[in-house]
Amino acid sequence: MKPLAVSLLSIISILGMATLLSCQDSLFYSEYKEIPNSQWDSRDTLSFCLPVTENSFDATLTVSVRRRQDYDYKTIALKIEHLLNDTIVSTDTLVVTLFDANGHPLGQGFPISDNYSRPLYLHLKKNASHSLRITHAMRLNPLQGIPDVGVFVERK
Repeated sequence: MKPLAVSLLSIISILGMATLLSCQDSLFYSEYKEIPNSQWDSRDTLSFCLPVTENSFDATLTVSVRRRQDYDYKTIALKIEHLLNDTIVSTDTLVVTLFDANGHPLGQGFPISDNYSRPLYLHLKKNASHSLRITHAMRLNPLQGIPDVGVFVERK
């Protein structure tokens, strides 16, 4: 019985590693940008330059907003521009919910919490320069309590 238990454990370990590695293969790009002093002016643009690809593919973009405890709002509105060779090809406004209806914080982490947006869809063309620009679209300026914003681009 012992050899069977060892074999079963080996098979489970191998399957677990294969699953983990296959999930990582879909991640094309990820990066966080720091907001100095956690004070984000609406004129301050966060720019993300995506790597040039050898093949065209469809992708999903997810934005991560890191929130400190001194952020006072339930949501944050973000303006996202997708540029192809320095020309804007799409503009979206994302509203990322940071607290539920009862005022309980969403996201993970303490004292800084990560909150994720719904995915946006992108088409990345081969041998082209793609970039993303993000600004906040909130009325308060500067916006306090947001130390970092990140993007994750995954192959579909």
